[in-house]
Amino acid sequence: MYIIFEITTVFIELLFIHIYLHGLFQKYKRNVNNTLFAYLFFGIILCVLSLLPIKPFVRLGFTSINIIILIKYTIDTKILNAFYATILLCIINVVVDSICSGLMVAFGV
Repeated sequence: MYIIFEITTVFIELLFIHIYLHGLFQKYKRNVNNTLFAYLFFGIILCVLSLLPIKPFVRLGFTSINIIILIKYTIDTKILNAFYATILLCIINVVVDSICSGLMVAFGV
């Protein structure tokens, strides 16, 4: 059950990242197959990391670096814009995780 939950969480994170990047940037420079391969590769590595007992900040750092690489590989933009988008996404991720953790503690889950 734990493995299914973690894989589902990674899938939802990838979907969130795609929606975020697609709304933020309009100009893709690669074709669909390369973009799907990049997301699949990122998703597989993220699944492996989510199943290993590592610190959350290591996973967040890995996610940040990979999002910058994903933006540079799939979207036609400058590295500074990729860095800015990654920082914003990580801030949103940390805030949402903190709110969810606080609500789970408040309700005793």
